[in-house]
Amino acid sequence: MKILVAYYSKGGSTEKIAQALKNELEARGHYVDTEIVRSVKEHNFFIWWYLRIFLGECQIQPLKIKDVSKYDAICLGSPNWTRLSLPMARYLNEVTGLRNKNIGFFCATAAPPGL
Repeated sequence: MKILVAYYSKGGSTEKIAQALKNELEARGHYVDTEIVRSVKEHNFFIWWYLRIFLGECQIQPLKIKDVSKYDAICLGSPNWTRLSLPMARYLNEVTGLRNKNIGFFCATAAPPGL
């Protein structure tokens, strides 16, 4: 299978999960590409909160893979901001070829385990 792992990581935890996922999928014989989603400007918690509440979006850097139609499956990763992070929400609005794709999601959170 040809798989895309696309993710945004602010603190590095989501990136570690994405890399482990990529390694495991490749070990199982799949071809895996990665797309790191980056915001144009990183912000602290309060600015991200403000952007989510009042603007509802942010700008991201240009994507290297804009059309995902050639992939059999897509794994999307995001920090858990009680819902999808703004950079990943923008990614989903900009990328093409998602219709009828097998899609999986993964996330990381700063909360202690068990909460």
